Amino acid sequence: MNTNTRKENRLTAKDLINIGVFVAIYLVTYIIVATIAGLTAIGVLVCTSIASLFTGTIYMLMAVKIRKRGVFFIAGMSTALLTLTSGNVFGIVGSVIAAVVSECIASRNHYGKISDLIMAFVTTNVISFVSFMLPMYGATQEYMSKAAERFNLSQETIGAYIKYLNWYTFGIAVVISIVTAFIGALIGLKILNKHFRKAGLIK
Repeated sequence: MNTNTRKENRLTAKDLINIGVFVAIYLVTYIIVATIAGLTAIGVLVCTSIASLFTGTIYMLMAVKIRKRGVFFIAGMSTALLTLTSGNVFGIVGSVIAAVVSECIASRNHYGKISDLIMAFVTTNVISFVSFMLPMYGATQEYMSKAAERFNLSQETIGAYIKYLNWYTFGIAVVISIVTAFIGALIGLKILNKHFRKAGLIK
């Protein structure tokens, strides 16, 4: 790769601003979906999976529009920094790992293969989901006790959550997160090809 090519593949200030905009849209979308899903116990457990059906479009547009090394990493690290307020150490560490692994996948062919971008999106979603949910499943009583104090949950609500918190449902939730992230990415690509590419917003 010559010097000019390397310069072209470097993220510019405009690229960083675009990534920031996409991350903001991603977070707003996730919060809206999570808020609606959070109305039920099952919804809380699969809100990340449901959200990926919508956020897939955002991530695919970001990756395809910019197509430079570092997009997934910066987007993932931005999300990780914002999760510091959650106090979920596993989730924070998982978000960092997701950012690194997804970037490795997306950049192994210089963001040139759509299949890599899909896999990167699926990977970042699944790792983040698993890391954030592990404390809930691994230490249910302790986690729910802290959650009850923090969010003023009733015993009835806690009982509804505990009913679903077992490793069997965890395994199902992981599979669902993989499937929905993949579908979300495909939906995103279809929307990109049908609308954004025709409109000239992406090449």
